[in-house]
Amino acid sequence: MLGDDHLGAARVEVGDQGVAVESLVGDQSAEFEALADFRPGMDKRAIDWKTSARHTMLVAKEYRTERNNNIVMALDAGRAMCEPLNGVPGAANYQDQGSGGVMLTPAIANQGILPAAIGAGKDGNVYLLKSSGNVLGEYNGASDSNFNTLTGALPNGATSSPAYFNGAFYYAGSGDAVKQFTLSASGATLTSQSSNTMGSSGATPVISANGTNAAILWALDTTASGGPVLNAYDATNVATTPLYSSSAKPSDAVGPTGKFAVPTVANGYVYVGTNGGVVIYGLLP
Repeated sequence: MLGDDHLGAARVEVGDQGVAVESLVGDQSAEFEALADFRPGMDKRAIDWKTSARHTMLVAKEYRTERNNNIVMALDAGRAMCEPLNGVPGAANYQDQGSGGVMLTPAIANQGILPAAIGAGKDGNVYLLKSSGNVLGEYNGASDSNFNTLTGALPNGATSSPAYFNGAFYYAGSGDAVKQFTLSASGATLTSQSSNTMGSSGATPVISANGTNAAILWALDTTASGGPVLNAYDATNVATTPLYSSSAKPSDAVGPTGKFAVPTVANGYVYVGTNGGVVIYGLLP
C-alpha cells in the first residue's frame, strides 16, 4: 500500500529488442500482517473497532514494513508481435482483433496436428497460429505470417471466443450460425453449421461430454430478438435440429442477463447467471 509520499520514480531504457521500464518505488511501504492485542504505546489509529467489539477487548492491526522494493515491467516492442495486417490501429481497413478471445488447442499426434492458437476479431477471418514452422503471426508489414487464415469464415466478425472438442473448434459469430470447423495437418475446414443464427453479439460455445461421447454444444444467445435463449446442439454435427431451446417453453426462459454471459456446465446441470440470480437447467427427477 503506497501513500502519497511513496510515489517514487521510473527509469526507461530503450533498446533494439524493445523497451524495459524499471519503477523505483520510494523508501518504504507497509501492508497488513496480523491482528494483535492493543498495547500501550501503539498508534490508536491502528485499533480495529469491529474486531474489538466482538472480542470485548482492544485489538489492533499490525503492519509489516517493506523497504526498497523494485518493480520491473518489460514491454516487447520488437517485430515478433502477433497481429494481422488490418489489426494495427491506423492501418487500412483496421479491424479490432481484440474483440474475440484466443483459444489454445492440443496436438493430435496420429493426425499430424500440432498445438495451435485460434482467434478471430471483427474482420470476419479466423486465424490459426502454430507452435512451430515460423507461423506464429509475426507482423512484418507485408503478410500475416500465420499458419492458416479462414477468410470470411465469420461474415460479421466475432466478439466471442471459440470452443474445442475432439479435433474440432466451434464459433458462434455475431449475427451468424453456430459453425463447426475440423482441424487437419494443413489447417481447418468448415464441417457443419446450424440452421438458426445468433443475435448481434453471437455466443461463446460451451461443450459438455462423457469423454468423447454424447457431446453437446451449449450456446447462450444473449441478444436474441425475443430475449436471451439457451440452445443445445449435437457437437458432432451442429447442422442437425437443436437438441433443446429454452425458447420452446415460457417456463424455461432465461430472463435478462449480461451481453457476454457464458453458461457453466457442471455435474449434469447448466447454470446461467442472470440479472436477478442463477437459472439452472437439467433433467427433471
